[in-house]
Amino acid sequence: MSEVLPGFARLVIAARAAHGALGRSQAPDTLAMRRAVHGMERALAGREPELLALVLRAPHPSAEPAWHAATVCALALLAGRRAGMPRGPLAELGMASLLHEGVLEPARHALLVAADPSPAAVGWAAAAVEARLAPGEASAGARLVAVCCALDRLRAPPAPRRGLAPAAALGLLASKTARFDPAAVALLAAATSPR
Repeated sequence: MSEVLPGFARLVIAARAAHGALGRSQAPDTLAMRRAVHGMERALAGREPELLALVLRAPHPSAEPAWHAATVCALALLAGRRAGMPRGPLAELGMASLLHEGVLEPARHALLVAADPSPAAVGWAAAAVEARLAPGEASAGARLVAVCCALDRLRAPPAPRRGLAPAAALGLLASKTARFDPAAVALLAAATSPR
């Protein structure tokens, strides 16, 4: 049995727990999040098509923030692996993508800093939010998380809107060069294209 589905399920569970803790003004369990990210990264080896089928082709509950966070994490890990990122920075990218929705409010940002997942992960997560507003000033990791987030939002928007096919969503992102980093869009497109 493939480890992709259980690995993705652990990402969803970790994201749901983190979002729940932040909603209760508590620090999230960053160790559980880190384990889920490492597990997904290990499960990807040679199984990228399975993950793509799960996160890009299967319908998912767009109203579920944890599923969105896990999808963004999986996409970021795929793109980071495609770029040849070493394991340490790749894990930080995964953490940032799981946390990217949790840093929208200053109080939640402070909780994340207190939980200390790592300065890089919190920085990238915060910068991913900022990258939506000023992409040129964010780090490469933050710009990639912002593109992964936008792809998932275009593919699975809240009801009643209809989602775009992955190729159409990537095409739309590529046309928005003032808003999204063209290099990050190209990397995600390469990582999500069938080989």
